[in-house]
Order: sequence, then C-alpha cells, then structure tokens
Amino acid sequence: MGTYGGDEVAALVLSVGHTWTQAGYAGEDTPKSIFPSCVGWVDSPPEADKGNDADNSEDTQMEDVSQQKSGENGSSNSNINGKDADGGDVPPLSQQSVGRGPGTGGGSTTRNRVVRGKYYVGDGEISCWRPNMEIKYPMKDGLVEDWDALEQIWDYAFLKRLRCDPREHPLIITETAWNTREIREKFTELAFEKYNFPAFFVAKDAVMTA
Repeated sequence: MGTYGGDEVAALVLSVGHTWTQAGYAGEDTPKSIFPSCVGWVDSPPEADKGNDADNSEDTQMEDVSQQKSGENGSSNSNINGKDADGGDVPPLSQQSVGRGPGTGGGSTTRNRVVRGKYYVGDGEISCWRPNMEIKYPMKDGLVEDWDALEQIWDYAFLKRLRCDPREHPLIITETAWNTREIREKFTELAFEKYNFPAFFVAKDAVMTA
C-alpha cells in the first residue's frame, strides 16, 4: 500500500454543495472548475426503449445472415443472435453487469442497476431548453438525496472538467458536520468500487474553508 505525502501527491479535491460544485487539485490556490450542482434529467419513455431494442434486433439479424453467407464451417458467436451457449437469452449490453475497471481483480464489484433517462450536467447543458426536462439537486441541507444525480456530477467533474484518470489520484471530498454514517459509507463505496481511487479522505467543509 502506497504512502501519500508531500507535493507530488496531486490529490483531487471535490466539494459538491447545494448550489455550486468545486473541483481541483490539492495545494492550488483556487479550484480548477466551478459549475452548478444541479443536473437536467429527461425521462426516456418505454416506447423509445422498445424502439431501440427493435433496431438492435434488425442489425443483429443482418449480421447473422452475413455470417451464414460466409460459411458455417467455424464456430459462430452465439451471443450475436441473443442466445448463449445453453440456449438462454442474453440481456442487452446496457443491462449486463460491468466490472469497475481493469486491474481490480477479484475485489471488483458489479452494479446491475440501469439508470433510466438521460442526464445533462454543466452550465451549457442545463441552460438549453429541452422538452420535459427536470432540474434536480442531489444535495439538500448538506446531505445527499439523489445518488444518481451525484454520480453524474462526479463523472462530469473528473472526466470532462479535470480530464484525469481517477485511478491515478487520491480523492478528498467535503462533508457537513451533521453528515450521517450511512452517507459517508456510500461515499467510500462510490470512490473505491466505481472510480477505483487509490486513496480516499472525507474532510469537514468548515475545516476546508478555514
């Protein structure tokens, strides 16, 4: 296990407040990025999902026919037509369990939950008018209420604003003094199991602003 200390750590600092989210690197005077903590969400109707499945099934049939024309001497991929080796149905890729990144070994976990709808994060995204779009705030009174929206903010901060690999940086986040143990445990689970941070620390926001 590595030891982190000194100026070469380059730890990430993330503070998600009710109104604004600040993200940057430890040791710098100001955050690298400041953007609103609200996210836009548009629910996807079930009819649209069925239409996408129908389109995918047509593409699958075309690919299967092309393989039959090329010859059936070799063993074909049984997952292409939606069947596994035992003849059972194979779920779509979006509903399959996906590991939490390469190199995690047996300790990696999977998430079977599929997030429905589409999220929009950032100043430009939430300012654009879209039909039936709702504005959601993941934080209320300093506590997390919507974990799906919070994950979208984390993704946007790390991948689009800071443009870094979470596996190469420790993470420091802020919390309120009245934060609960359950929320703190959920933070730890999110940092290690989804983003694979090598180290994680939760600091009080009052101490960080002092």
